[in-house]
Amino acid sequence: MFLPYKIKNYAGEYKIKEDIILKKLTIFLGTIFLLVSILGIYLSLKLPNFNNAVMFSMKPSFYPMIIFSLLFLSCIALIIKNLFANISEESKSRLINKDMRIMFGLYFLYILMLPFLQFIISTIIFFMLSTFYLMKDRTKYNSIILSIVNIICTAALYFLFVKLFNVPL
Repeated sequence: MFLPYKIKNYAGEYKIKEDIILKKLTIFLGTIFLLVSILGIYLSLKLPNFNNAVMFSMKPSFYPMIIFSLLFLSCIALIIKNLFANISEESKSRLINKDMRIMFGLYFLYILMLPFLQFIISTIIFFMLSTFYLMKDRTKYNSIILSIVNIICTAALYFLFVKLFNVPL
């Protein structure tokens, strides 16, 4: 939990210590994910190349390279932005709140459920819990529509990876 101590700056204004802590935390996490992206780029370069008959076929490292390169660029932008920007009270209060903690808990629960319930069931449960929690207008109609959309999206992802990409889930 952040401590609400006030620090007087050179201009005589009071600045909340939370801004400093949040800024350091954001830079630290940006650096961690920057290292993860560098490791991901390195490991995706080590993926084997298959001799495909098609001349312009993509290598197995194509998609991971795109994802990790975008992660790398995003981390660089995040670190630079936080080095030179002040964090306001409003953005700070929106950054760490109850919804964010609950969503991280749901992600953690999803990762724990995945080996036991397999992809389809755990993904449907995760999608439903997260959308119902974040949904503002909780009517019966919206709940039914979101349930159907969640099941269709999970089935589409499963079909895409298992049937088209031949990736076992």
